[in-house]
Amino acid sequence: MRTLGRLGVGVIGLGGWGEIHVQAWQSLPLVTVQAVCSRRAERAAEIAQRFGVARWCTTPEELVADPSVDLVSVVNDERDHRQAVLAAVAAGKPVLVEKPIATRLDDARAMVEAAAAAGVSLMPAHVLRFDTRLAMLKDRVLAGDLGQVVSIYARRLIPRDRYATYQRTHPALNAAIHDIDLALWYADSPVTAVRAHERNIQGGQAPDVLWATMEFASGALAVIENLWLVPEHAGVWLDAETEIVGSSGMARVRFPGDAMSLWLERGPQAPDTTLVPIAGGAMQGALCDQFAYFVRCVVAGRPPLRVTGNDALRSLEVTLAIVESAATNREVRLAA
Repeated sequence: MRTLGRLGVGVIGLGGWGEIHVQAWQSLPLVTVQAVCSRRAERAAEIAQRFGVARWCTTPEELVADPSVDLVSVVNDERDHRQAVLAAVAAGKPVLVEKPIATRLDDARAMVEAAAAAGVSLMPAHVLRFDTRLAMLKDRVLAGDLGQVVSIYARRLIPRDRYATYQRTHPALNAAIHDIDLALWYADSPVTAVRAHERNIQGGQAPDVLWATMEFASGALAVIENLWLVPEHAGVWLDAETEIVGSSGMARVRFPGDAMSLWLERGPQAPDTTLVPIAGGAMQGALCDQFAYFVRCVVAGRPPLRVTGNDALRSLEVTLAIVESAATNREVRLAA
């Protein structure tokens, strides 16, 4: 592992979010994207040329074998994460894997156990833990400023035009898991039961309305709201909110919030200023902060603790229970 000079990154998976990964990695100092990988050769070649990446390939095994790649970013289809992560682990290369870590618990466990056995750092990319506002809120919860956590409410409303792209998995896995993970992070208590309801308004392959409740061993409750029905021309990329009510205080974080608003002839806009904003030609925000944290851990030779493989397993277990509850129209209980 290199500790001097530039750190080489390989990106596996070059869909829309994979392309953003490439941009984010290239916005960090002392980091170079050395190789990119897509199952479609033409896509890999196009991204490599556009972003000035030296090498491209079509299999994870080829990418992780590249000696110029020091760490790996896995952003391919979540059903293919296991192959890519295990290839990186076998090559002894630290790996950051997008959420959900997998769509099946056995795949997730195989990745976490393989990384632990090999002594290779694996960090699930639960990016909202690196949103400064949400991380500050965690600090306030830990400091006891809100008292005992009593109630958590998390809303994530997404425009209709993004629904078609993400129908490959249940919305609990590709979107609501963000908020499920936050609720677990803030409550810091095992989930004992979930109850969920779903609706399919647009008639696609996956539901576009999801409501879920979570009960924690501590007595706290959480409500998760996830809808894909925001009008396409509403001027927002996402409308989200996280609220915590404690025994002696409460707090709320909104996305995009009121940081920046534009009134244009083509309509109003509320640009992202926290997740993946671009200013001065470089990406900034929570995604870059997440990558920078992982790089610091890799260079220092310490495991990433902000979010661990076991955190991802716990989030996936609860999320799959919510999917089951919505499908069967009944409460699902979990072992505390």
